[in-house]
Amino acid sequence: MNDSPLIHSQGRPDGAWELKLAGDISVFHAAALQQAATQAAEHAVDVVAECGELRSLDFAAAQVLLALERAVTSCGKVFRISGLSKDLAAMLSMVGLSELLAAAGVSNCPGETDCAGAAA
Repeated sequence: MNDSPLIHSQGRPDGAWELKLAGDISVFHAAALQQAATQAAEHAVDVVAECGELRSLDFAAAQVLLALERAVTSCGKVFRISGLSKDLAAMLSMVGLSELLAAAGVSNCPGETDCAGAAA
């Protein structure tokens, strides 16, 4: 099993830009995440952060996602998180980043209809 995190940014056939996150992403990976987020934001299209294989995300990495969400939505585009686990949604809510969950339209949370409410 490869324990290295995956941070990958690429265009999708539907015209959106995908930021794929997998593994454990922390402050040690914030520079790579920032680079991928900048690449996504520069394309000025809707952005989907695919987090189905993301095991953990620390506060520094979450802040990079929040900055990406703000950059994308300030241009009138859509930022969405897909596949975020209930535990990660609860962690984001606990550290005060519930606005990221609400603004991102979190979907695909196992056992929950509203991930942003997972920590409430």
